[in-house]
Amino acid sequence: MKRSKILTMIAALLLSGTAFAQVNFSAVVAGTVGVSGNWEKGFEFGIPLSANAKAQINFGNWGVFRGDLNIASPNLANMQVFKNSELNSYVKVNEISFVLNKGANDVMNYFGFYLGTYEAVGCDAFLQRQFGIAPISSSLTKSSSTLSSGYSLYDNYGLGFSYVLNFGKTPAAFGVNLYFDMADAQTVAMNLDLRTAFTFAAITMDAAVGIGAPLQTKYNNQDVILLIDTLYLHGGISVLLGNKYTHSLLLQGGVQNIKITPNGTFASNFSADDLSALAEVRIYSKPVKFRITAFNLPKETAKETLYIDDAFGAGFTVIFDSIPLKNETDMTFGVHLTGSFPEKTLVSLLTGLAGGENFAQQKINAAVTPYVIIPLFGGNLEIMGQIGLANILNQPTGNFKAKVGFKREF
Repeated sequence: MKRSKILTMIAALLLSGTAFAQVNFSAVVAGTVGVSGNWEKGFEFGIPLSANAKAQINFGNWGVFRGDLNIASPNLANMQVFKNSELNSYVKVNEISFVLNKGANDVMNYFGFYLGTYEAVGCDAFLQRQFGIAPISSSLTKSSSTLSSGYSLYDNYGLGFSYVLNFGKTPAAFGVNLYFDMADAQTVAMNLDLRTAFTFAAITMDAAVGIGAPLQTKYNNQDVILLIDTLYLHGGISVLLGNKYTHSLLLQGGVQNIKITPNGTFASNFSADDLSALAEVRIYSKPVKFRITAFNLPKETAKETLYIDDAFGAGFTVIFDSIPLKNETDMTFGVHLTGSFPEKTLVSLLTGLAGGENFAQQKINAAVTPYVIIPLFGGNLEIMGQIGLANILNQPTGNFKAKVGFKREF
């Protein structure tokens, strides 16, 4: 495949660029460690760990290299960590990228070469890099490893190329991504995505739509040079109506693996994890903020979040984010109240109720999660504790979780 050639080209650009560019380095480290337990099958105890490291090298004003790495283990107490794959411990490369910058006539052109998940819609990275704005995603989706909010509205992990046109004085951008991933263990897929984003006082939007095409080399068990007989549609949109200083509404939605057959029809055999959605009402005042959130996330995304464990549910959040400290900084205190359906998605719940299922027989989990964020040692210390009840309508059992996290930029 072309992966080795592209990585070689990136390395060559980096080595040659250092000869004539002013180089500076920055990094972000973050992570959480804590304890968790439940009484469903007798007392079970664990020590989960999640960590993230990001590095960025700027070559003057013409190029940027980025690396992003995750490490995680669901339970350090078993003393196996990365020795047993069944424990779901892992080291993951989130992003390796090199971006060339070229400006002309009040516009900027960005040419990116990357491996990994690159500026996914819903993760705020594209909006922050292009416009320098604060994140807009829901704090309920905060990651245990990065301590940043947001999640990928569709999977765009791959090896690829990106071009972005930023319109400079107008806070808007347009981009194209061409990348390759694996449709299955044997088949490479080519993906082409179109993207647009903008930010104004009353609205911020980031959206993308694309198609994936598995590149097959067999037809009726015969070798062929190249065959494309099926396309897959994917896309995502994140919209904030209002801004961080007003009442606002956040809407996010994503879809992937929508099969387009050779006769032009859409197949509906995608899974529940191929659909994601979040809606959040934000009520603003200077001393206190309120959030009312409904979410339907991919299961793997929910597992990696700090405050929620189930993919489908709702939450109510109270935030005091301007509590003064003696060192002339502010700390944040908040509380999340959440309810969720561990065995359902939005589609399966509505389908089941329409088919005669009794709502009172549904398995529902509930939790209260106070947290505090304190500026410390040039970073942010985040402490959370959670008390929960599982299956509250039938046979409730208790569980708990407590984590300490720290994030700092260098």
